[in-house]
Amino acid sequence: LWPAVGGGDADDTGPGSAGWITVKEHGIAQSFDVRRVMFSRGNVTEKIRFARLVRPGDVVLDMYAGIGYYALPALVLGGAAHMHCREWNPDAAAALRHNLAANGVADRATVVEGDARVGAAATEGRCDRVSLGLLPSSEGGWRTAVGALRTDRGGFLHVHGNVPDAERDAWADWVCRRATELADAHGRPGWTAARVHVQRVKGFAPRVGHYVADVFVGPVHARGAACGTGA
Repeated sequence: LWPAVGGGDADDTGPGSAGWITVKEHGIAQSFDVRRVMFSRGNVTEKIRFARLVRPGDVVLDMYAGIGYYALPALVLGGAAHMHCREWNPDAAAALRHNLAANGVADRATVVEGDARVGAAATEGRCDRVSLGLLPSSEGGWRTAVGALRTDRGGFLHVHGNVPDAERDAWADWVCRRATELADAHGRPGWTAARVHVQRVKGFAPRVGHYVADVFVGPVHARGAACGTGA
């Protein structure tokens, strides 16, 4: 039904294969096999926004890393100290490793293939922020994400979701309520969740948008200092 992309072996992938391409955004090279993983130009502004939120020295967990959509900007432009990247598509994970090396940041990243919720102990209580870039909803990963935040001062969740435009605020408030409940379930009494910002990334369907909620989750005493300097 569909013609082969440039010919070649359909089972072949990686650099030099028929479907392998490279896209550059803000000086960051993102290579991938177009036959095996997704890529959206519509996310470019959110990638840069995320990079600007990352503070030099941050330890970041990217629970749905793909080929490095958000991990690469965080490392190259944001100065993250380390990215913990989780990805369950082996083709995307292979492209991610290639891209980390190609952009000279492989020494500041760890890539683990498989379900991001498995092996969560490796990042428990160690991260300054967590990226949850899974659509239509990343709710299945919220418990792991809250648990990954630093135990001494909490941190930020960047929660993606497809949301009716009219329900944007209600959705963000619900994310905060659930994050507070999950913090309590992790044995972190006195933690609260506060909405810092809600960003519309792009349209998804009529009257439905791809949104990101930046949410601080942590001890009440740390909330003012963390949010006062931005997400």
